[in-house]
Amino acid sequence: MSTQPSRAGQQTNRPVVKGSWEDLLAQAHQKAINYNDEAIPLYQKLVDRLSRLPESARKAGNNRLQNLLLEAAGSLQSYLLVRDRYDEVLALIQQIRQEIDPEDRVFWDHHEADVLMQAGRFDQALARLEELARREGAVEGDFIRWIFAGLEIGRPDAARKGLEALEQFLFSPEYAGAEEEEPHQRQLLLLQQKLLIAMETGEWEQGIAYYEEANRLSSTPLNPFIVYTRLVLQGHYEKALSFINRDPAAIRSHFWRGLTYRLMGRPREAQEEWKQAVRQDLSQNQERALLEFTLSQYYLGDPEDLGLSSILSILREKRDPHWILLWLAGVGWAIRNNLESARTNMEVALNRLKAQGEGRQFPYRLWFMSKELYTPEQREALAPLHQTTPTLSPEAQP
Repeated sequence: MSTQPSRAGQQTNRPVVKGSWEDLLAQAHQKAINYNDEAIPLYQKLVDRLSRLPESARKAGNNRLQNLLLEAAGSLQSYLLVRDRYDEVLALIQQIRQEIDPEDRVFWDHHEADVLMQAGRFDQALARLEELARREGAVEGDFIRWIFAGLEIGRPDAARKGLEALEQFLFSPEYAGAEEEEPHQRQLLLLQQKLLIAMETGEWEQGIAYYEEANRLSSTPLNPFIVYTRLVLQGHYEKALSFINRDPAAIRSHFWRGLTYRLMGRPREAQEEWKQAVRQDLSQNQERALLEFTLSQYYLGDPEDLGLSSILSILREKRDPHWILLWLAGVGWAIRNNLESARTNMEVALNRLKAQGEGRQFPYRLWFMSKELYTPEQREALAPLHQTTPTLSPEAQP
């Protein structure tokens, strides 16, 4: 049974009997779909009333009422995140943790840290992530979340503290994976984190050294994407190109080589790279390459309307599309000079991102990848939806 928060507005296929718990949940969902705040007290009523029932009653009938409780709670917290009502989300998390099995609480514990990050309460979020990493039963991923959070908010000191704790954990006598893993595998994991921290703090030569050392330890070549994207963001274009040339993912490498050439003032070469990108077979790796493939079409002007049309077709087919698809639709409308549709699609995408606890703005990477497509008027209108400056430490910024 998953305890992951549901999207606000989630609908189910179960038959609804008027006046039932399901009916009340359906009413709340319908209001949430329309961004009607009357959904909030309906969801809360369900959570409160179902929580008061004995656990045995909630889990009877194949967990019927327990599942309803979790769906109501998940949908409520998603909707509250869209509305930036963080204190209520945090209170709800504490409430729902009491009603789930202990092994299911780990997700909500990490989600609490995500909410604190989204609320801008960075010190609290980092303290919570450190607490989770140091608790009994912690795993490698708990430390990596801590490190990533520090880098995400431009706090390399926190990331380094997490790295130090990870190293102590991996080489402690109590480490659970010690019998199954060779020491070099643990060293490889550490090198990957050191690489990230070095690149994010502008120590790119040291980062490259970590990358090459990690490559020697790894049985398969490491993805150079982690290196060259940060080099491009920091303005080290020539060095970035040498790593882009090592990326076997054709669509991605052609896109980034094209973007790098454009930033270097070499527009003809940029156009040739994007033409190469859209000639690739997207069907082999659609999910992973769709972003770069579509943006390549947009940078070419999307003359045959294949980029936007393809995204709109996918959106029609998917019942619950990922926010990145809506964002791509927004970019497509922008290059057609339909700013209203561009902003509408991006606002819906942003609400989905917020509902998942992934932030209050689109990540800087997307702004960097797309800003060259917009007119000055479009940049002014769309910039508030995005992080428009990197969270790199000052010495790492170009």
